[in-house]
Amino acid sequence: MKTGKWMLLCVPLMLSLSVRAAVYRCPGAQGVQFQDWPCGGAPVLRGGAADAAGTGLRASERAWLRQRERARARHHRTVQKERPQAADARARRCWSRRRRLARVRDALRRGYRPARGERLRRQRRELEDYLSRFCD
Repeated sequence: MKTGKWMLLCVPLMLSLSVRAAVYRCPGAQGVQFQDWPCGGAPVLRGGAADAAGTGLRASERAWLRQRERARARHHRTVQKERPQAADARARRCWSRRRRLARVRDALRRGYRPARGERLRRQRRELEDYLSRFCD
């Protein structure tokens, strides 16, 4: 009987937490005011589709978003430069296998359980064999 009472108390609480209320940002005489009903003019929703498009944001917020996107693009370009630029598929496969071998060696140094250790040693042998045959 106790669990039934707890369920009756928990279900409304869980439902109330899952409901998302709209918050409107309205310009007023005292500055920007936030309220849960639409403004006198066109409402600007915060946290919804309007913000995803960038509308309803201040100029400083839009500038910050543009700056963050530029920084992400710069980071993406530098990460792309670190990868091999050779068009040859063999060079890409060798590069990939070297990375996998480094990860396996790191895992072997960190420690492992017996079954995992055997699998890691087998992977290391296979990768070293591949690299000795087809790379360098």
